[in-house]
Amino acid sequence: MADKEKKGGIVKWFREFKSEWKKIVWPGRKQLKNNTLVVIACVVVVTLVIFAFDSGFKALVGLVIPEYEMSTVITDEEITGDVTVEDETTEGETVEDDTAEGETEETTEQQSTENTADAQ
Repeated sequence: MADKEKKGGIVKWFREFKSEWKKIVWPGRKQLKNNTLVVIACVVVVTLVIFAFDSGFKALVGLVIPEYEMSTVITDEEITGDVTVEDETTEGETVEDDTAEGETEETTEQQSTENTADAQ
């Protein structure tokens, strides 16, 4: 009996679904176009409002914390990776690392060769 009730329930659900589907009123081309334009306009307006609030709050924070404006700017060196790296020596002095990529690869090859020779 449980199988018949399940089957009848599923069939009933599909019949009701079909009758409800027929009641749907789809928008015409003109109404669809108008509704789409309204949605796009609302998105643009909300975007501008959020941008205005964000800019205003950023300016207010910049007045309170003057360094804030500079801390959010990404420099060209950070993007390209052309930042000079300073290594600390054991005496506490800093030495700039001016090696190029080719020199670094040669040094790595020399070190691996030396490590292999030491291991043998």
